[in-house]
Amino acid sequence: MQSSIGSLRAQLQHSTAVLDGFGGDVQILKKESSQLTKSVNTLAREHLKQCKRLHIDRPVVDAQSRKLDELRICSQLIHSHADNLKGCLDAVVNRSYKPDLQRSEQGKPTKILVQCEQEAGTFETHIRLAENLVATVLPPEQAGWSYRPFLGEHRNARSLMDAFQATKGLSPDTMNVGTQLNCELSVVKLNAAAMRLRDQIEAPHVRQRVARPPFYP
Repeated sequence: MQSSIGSLRAQLQHSTAVLDGFGGDVQILKKESSQLTKSVNTLAREHLKQCKRLHIDRPVVDAQSRKLDELRICSQLIHSHADNLKGCLDAVVNRSYKPDLQRSEQGKPTKILVQCEQEAGTFETHIRLAENLVATVLPPEQAGWSYRPFLGEHRNARSLMDAFQATKGLSPDTMNVGTQLNCELSVVKLNAAAMRLRDQIEAPHVRQRVARPPFYP
């Protein structure tokens, strides 16, 4: 029994450290994806306004607008997954792991997570959510593995960087330089945060507990 209690305490300590470490980058992903969506919306309005002023043919305008739509879909997908993961982390780390860990360290029985298997399942669930979030930002060749099959209707969506690069081909006469720079800054921050989160997930001590997803590109 004592060995079981000690194992649960060790798992709680490890899980708390890992999941608590995700928080900063998840918050950046949520914040910057929201900012990117706002910038893309502004860019789209300015683009349509300038196209109308320059009397650009409608088929050309529609084709260019679709590129901005793809970037917007990417930013909204990132925000949705980041917001979900942040809410889950807040709940599990602050309301579950930390209180139980404190009770365990005081020699008291845990209240929420009472078995190693239960804790392991909770930990794996949140690692999978983090993998899912990374897959909304990074293409498989950067992530090193693919979790895109679990992105539902968006599993075949372009990567964030690919979608952003496509907008660079739009006519400079119809694009606001300042807004474009804001988009680029958000994309850079999103990629950096996703790569840091990926590196935390790929740490050997995490992969010893939760194997990589079974689907590869």
